[in-house]
Amino acid sequence: MRGQLAALFLFCVIDTLGFGILIPLVPYMADRFGVPPQLITPILGSYSLCQLLAAPLWGRLSDRYGRRPILMSSLAGACVSYLLLGGARNTGWLLASRILAGLMAGNIAAAFAYASDVSMPVSRDAGRSGCCASGPRSPRSPPRPSS
Repeated sequence: MRGQLAALFLFCVIDTLGFGILIPLVPYMADRFGVPPQLITPILGSYSLCQLLAAPLWGRLSDRYGRRPILMSSLAGACVSYLLLGGARNTGWLLASRILAGLMAGNIAAAFAYASDVSMPVSRDAGRSGCCASGPRSPRSPPRPSS
């Protein structure tokens, strides 16, 4: 279980970096393409909007086809989005890469479900919070009292 949560934590860190590491770069890329400053925020926001819209879909797909295949396919899609971003030659490709990255990052629902699947019932909350926290691992929650 510990190895599975460690792999899931690494997966979530990669996902989180996909959003945070590009924030300082997108304005420079947009400037290079001649995008007015008013459109930089919507380009950055497209990632979060698509993540919000895709999360329920990824959750349903992971229930149907399994957690691992969904997590791996969404990670592959994120790699494609980074390749699109690296090869972007205009604003359309920049926006398309951010939209694709956001759609792939909606897999956080599947990641939480996978953490719940591999955690013991008494530490399920800690497993979910520890797997996708972008910082030090959170302490284990105490067992819940039985009713």
